[in-house]
Amino acid sequence: MNGRAAIAIALLWGSGWGCSSKAVAPEVACSGSCSCTGATCTCASGQTCSLSAADAGSTTAPPSGITFDCGQSNVCNLSCGSNCSAQCTNKTQCAGSCGSGCSVQCDGQSQCHSTDGGPISVGTNSSVSCAGTSACSLAAVAGSMLTCEGGSDCKLILEAGATASCTGNTTCAVTCSTDGGSADAGCALACDGSATCSCAGNCALTCQGNKEALLCNGVQTCVSHGSGC
Repeated sequence: MNGRAAIAIALLWGSGWGCSSKAVAPEVACSGSCSCTGATCTCASGQTCSLSAADAGSTTAPPSGITFDCGQSNVCNLSCGSNCSAQCTNKTQCAGSCGSGCSVQCDGQSQCHSTDGGPISVGTNSSVSCAGTSACSLAAVAGSMLTCEGGSDCKLILEAGATASCTGNTTCAVTCSTDGGSADAGCALACDGSATCSCAGNCALTCQGNKEALLCNGVQTCVSHGSGC
């Protein structure tokens, strides 16, 4: 081997070229009894876990594109930038927030809200479902959809352009959040015949089945036809 060839091989080896090189996934900080494989983090059964930015003491943005599995009687806190998915099921307590393009599922007698009752909030083009006799406090902005079903109890805050659907013996108390400006377009709530629904603020309330929307104590409410408030 001549000198030039030896130098070329050394440079390639130092740059990481060769069969042993591999891409390293960005670090995801999931504290507590949490294990992460790639972009999926799982909280151990009955344990507490928190998903957040890699350095909680800095201005580092929270992680994005993460799947957070809290499905075994957990206590989980979610802090995600965008395009994240979280499952809070089987008597799990979840709190936190997620940016745009997120999906959160609360099911199986779980509680999805902060310890003081404040909402889990999501950004644009996100969806959150509350099912299986769970209790949820949720907030969404324009372009996002909240669903309450399966005998759950839901407190929902919708900014202008957000929508919600309440079905199946659920209780939905919705507030359309506005800034008081002329551009406020209101929010939309669809309530099927078996759900109990009320909607405060600039709300487009649709009552299905044998129900109609009436203004009761200043709040739009779905009541049986002809029954009044």
